Amino acid sequence: MIAERLLDPNTIHITQNENDIILTIEGQPQHIDQIVRCFPFSTPNQWISFRKLDGSEMGLLKTIDELNDESRRVVETSLKDRYHIPTILRIEQIENLSHGTQWQVETDEGLQIISVRGERSIDTSQFPKIVLTDATTRQRFIIPNYTTLDRPSQQLARAHSAIGSR
Repeated sequence: MIAERLLDPNTIHITQNENDIILTIEGQPQHIDQIVRCFPFSTPNQWISFRKLDGSEMGLLKTIDELNDESRRVVETSLKDRYHIPTILRIEQIENLSHGTQWQVETDEGLQIISVRGERSIDTSQFPKIVLTDATTRQRFIIPNYTTLDRPSQQLARAHSAIGSR
């Protein structure tokens, strides 16, 4: 078992196979469940935490900049997948369901379906920026500025949520 510690980028190797990301220290391979930015907004490439399935920290990396090329690619890909938030360009349709609403939206990555279960799935704390969280996948989607959405999108959002009632 790898004890919680600061990792030396010159003595570790990170690889990925079909299913797993592996952190090898001193010849000892360990399965990584999550790679997490400790400060995702202020210093996204510094203080990277490697975590086990139970959430405990395997080790902490001060920066990814000193990793070997393969290790850096694996870490960068994992972080991109974890922190990427598609941008909602238009709301096509919102359907009421027994457990909430289902939003069909056009994003910068194409058409997406988002399950919204109550106002907790809609973060308006930085309005007019809005973040929706899919209740099924936990994937986040961003509307950078609600006021720049087309009128039909704004009307749909207002009719099915507390958006715009500020």
